[in-house]
Amino acid sequence: EAVSIAAFRIAAPFIFVEVPFSRMRVDILLPLILVPSLSAAFVPLAGKPPFRSSLAAEGGPPKYEKIIAKLIEAEEVGSGSVMLHIGTDGDEALDYKPGHVLALEIEMPSVASSLNEKNAQDADQNGGWMRGPYTVSRATNNSLDILVKVVGDKSKRMANAAPGTPIKFGGKFHVPIYEGINKEATKRVVLVSTGVGVGPCIGAIEEMVADDGFEAEVNLLASFRTEAEVISRDHLDTLMKENPNKFK
Repeated sequence: EAVSIAAFRIAAPFIFVEVPFSRMRVDILLPLILVPSLSAAFVPLAGKPPFRSSLAAEGGPPKYEKIIAKLIEAEEVGSGSVMLHIGTDGDEALDYKPGHVLALEIEMPSVASSLNEKNAQDADQNGGWMRGPYTVSRATNNSLDILVKVVGDKSKRMANAAPGTPIKFGGKFHVPIYEGINKEATKRVVLVSTGVGVGPCIGAIEEMVADDGFEAEVNLLASFRTEAEVISRDHLDTLMKENPNKFK
């Protein structure tokens, strides 16, 4: 019986593995997961899997086509965590899924002196726009949901931005969670997350329970430091109640 395991954290690098359930031995060192005994590793693309994505590269950040959007709402979904609901007005449909990592940009505040030196320099080099890598929690043809922890200049600016604030995004890194699962061989999916790493896990769970052809059991092990920081508890409880035979 195959088990798919994924580990997530902020802008989460993730690893899928498949191991025989009877031999599975998992040592968790949060916020990463280590699997010492593997029978087959998930390899999403030819060559080595992209376990790490970064906007920093030799010669500067990678270039990407920027899509113009706007903030619909910055919704607090747990203490210190905000779900950014982002919409586009373009005719071309978006092609993002939970687990994709993208570059997200927002204009720096009018009082630039409030930024740390690194963010200020990067914004100056990017036409006054702060940028960073973030993981997609869910997506439609014209919208994105991105969960962020409010800890630094960029996240504070995004969390406090008013509806209608201009946003830019682009690039596409990593393999989305559900796409990376061997749907025919996998009998159980275990998603392991810490903090806002639960965001793409929630989006992937929504995809799995909506797919009538996917029969694997889905488990979520989400870790938070305090009760107040638990994210989307009511929504997850509802998903469990509505899908008792699949999401447990």
